[in-house]
Amino acid sequence: MLEKLKKLFGKAPPPHNMTFGTAQTERIVSLIADAIEVQLTMAERGGPSEWSERTRSTVLGYIAAAGEAMTNDPGGPQAMLVCVRTSEKVLKSTFNSELILTDFEDLATAGDTYYAAGATAGYEDIQRLKQKRPLIGLLSALQ
Repeated sequence: MLEKLKKLFGKAPPPHNMTFGTAQTERIVSLIADAIEVQLTMAERGGPSEWSERTRSTVLGYIAAAGEAMTNDPGGPQAMLVCVRTSEKVLKSTFNSELILTDFEDLATAGDTYYAAGATAGYEDIQRLKQKRPLIGLLSALQ
């Protein structure tokens, strides 16, 4: 666990000016998913099947914001790909490929406060990543 934390906190390359390919997509997906997993573990939230709607909304907001920030492609296909792949990795057996994009859209357009808190946390964590600071935005948003 300690090695995973060391890897997450400040060892990734800056997310700006990236060329985008399959390997890069998977690195971004893994980085975001690992950050989420560590923060959910610290918040003692359990697995996706145990989450409340509040936790799920917060996590989806985090995924959306972090995916857009890491790809520099707000609302674009690269960001959507990262968000869907990250969701699949984080949500595990509760992931529904037919509904995930609708879930993102519904939460965003409804003005869900937990989704917004997760999005803020995601953007803040990407800034922390650039500064090689601990990724704790989701943990704070879940409190």
